[in-house]
Amino acid sequence: MAKHYFEQGDLDKAAYEYQLLVDKFPYNKSYLFNLIKIYQSQSKFKTAENLLRKQNLKQNPQFLVYLGYNYQLQKDSIKSEKYYQKALKIVKKQAYKAYAVGESFTQLYLLNYALKTYQTALKNSNNTNLYLKIALIYAEQNRQDLMMQNFLKLIDKDDRYTNQIKYYLSKYITQDPENKANIILKKQLIEKIKTTGDTKWYRLLQWLYIQQKDYKKAFLQLKSLYRKNEADLSEIYHLAHTALVNKKDRTAKSIYQFIINQNNSGIYGELSKLALLDLDMQQILDNQSKQQIAEQFNRYLHEKWSTRNHLQLQIAYAGFLAFHQNKTTEALNVLDSLQQQTLPKKQMANILIKKADILLHNQKFNQALVLYTQVQLDFPNNPTGHKATYDLARASFFQGDIDWAHAQLKVIKSVADDLIANDAIDLDLLIINNKEEGDTIQAGLKTLAKAKFEIYRKNRPGAIKILDSLKQNYKGQLVYDDGLMLQAQLYEQIHQYDDALKNYQAILDSQTEDLLKDDAIFRMGIIYETLGQTEKAKALFKKIILEYPASFWFVDARKHYRRLRGDLL
Repeated sequence: MAKHYFEQGDLDKAAYEYQLLVDKFPYNKSYLFNLIKIYQSQSKFKTAENLLRKQNLKQNPQFLVYLGYNYQLQKDSIKSEKYYQKALKIVKKQAYKAYAVGESFTQLYLLNYALKTYQTALKNSNNTNLYLKIALIYAEQNRQDLMMQNFLKLIDKDDRYTNQIKYYLSKYITQDPENKANIILKKQLIEKIKTTGDTKWYRLLQWLYIQQKDYKKAFLQLKSLYRKNEADLSEIYHLAHTALVNKKDRTAKSIYQFIINQNNSGIYGELSKLALLDLDMQQILDNQSKQQIAEQFNRYLHEKWSTRNHLQLQIAYAGFLAFHQNKTTEALNVLDSLQQQTLPKKQMANILIKKADILLHNQKFNQALVLYTQVQLDFPNNPTGHKATYDLARASFFQGDIDWAHAQLKVIKSVADDLIANDAIDLDLLIINNKEEGDTIQAGLKTLAKAKFEIYRKNRPGAIKILDSLKQNYKGQLVYDDGLMLQAQLYEQIHQYDDALKNYQAILDSQTEDLLKDDAIFRMGIIYETLGQTEKAKALFKKIILEYPASFWFVDARKHYRRLRGDLL
């Protein structure tokens, strides 16, 4: 009730209620402080002073702070300073009282006094937690260099605080490597590494690079630790997975390859081989690359692998046979053979999902949906079940059942597995952004779904043809830009850059919302950079920097622009 009156500005009633609380609970300081604040806000300075002087000021020096502040409000700087110094003198003798005094100064926004309180206590105490208090004061003052120094001092004294400090740092660190806090922290960590060489600084620098999504630099730090026997392959593998989730395929591939190259890489070597095979299969362009992957499968299938990973290898091989060599019958035979084995339920589910994928590839929608549903029901609230739910939604989308697909995707957009969640979010956004309001047929979106299905079936020419019809028949509709973007990406994959550039330019020229315009500008810049047309590339990257500062591509565009300009990065 007292709090309610105070918040409503009815100070007399609030003071009355707080006085009752103070009388009943004399040792509860928060009631007393609130009562003092009310008297001070009413300019009843003598009443507040009398209340404070009744307290044991030596035992509770925080009351000295409030007494000093009472004089400060009356413009009596000499007396206010006198009581502030008395509080600091007690802290000097009894360092453990720094918390109460420092907190009182902080609440009154007397930050320099709060800082002096903690620094005084630190000179007379081994309490490392004071570094955190000091750092947070510097944070309030926006003195980020000193804030960082004290965060690192705390970790230096006791590295058990590392995760807590990461939490605080994450409030200042951004994805942009040129953000002020990022630069300060990086410099200080590099200096720590130079002077001490301690593992914890390498790890914190690696963490910083991950926040910046610079997985290549994070890998360099982790690789250095690995060579000092301070890190293991599991950490490196999980970094590769993080890079993969964030669509940094090239970096992920180099990390996976590093793991494979290590002697006795074991299970993580096998998992890396599987991940690389999956990435290579996504990027197949010609028969030669298909032949190389077939040879890899043949070699790996004859190697001695762990039972679980060898099973996953065979499942992946079945997918390769069906999707890339059109050997559907042989692929299903491989999976049927695996089903004859006595396997754990989860591994059997992986076989069923792959079989459903192949049936979907052969346009046997109903059979595929039955298998996906079976796994979904067998594994509720489980990554395997989430994968089946996503596959079920995607198959429904391909079939043109847009509303059902959307309903399924809403269920799994927040699941724990990043790859599944990201795929679900991407597909759901595609549906949401392209549904024409009031259109019960959604013919344009269904045409886009057909093109996506042909891409799923590894039929680029078929997808490009469908998207040609979409461009002709649905210009001006929401789906038009997404169709242009999807077709441009397909053209890029087969190095038909002129056609890709025409599509991207059409997105810029279209009158629809500009959700994809920054994507188109960035991709055009990449193409011109690839073709060696530096000035055109620079102009496009500069356009992102100047006109789309909130773009997902802002940081990458600036990096490309500065490199092309000749800056020393």
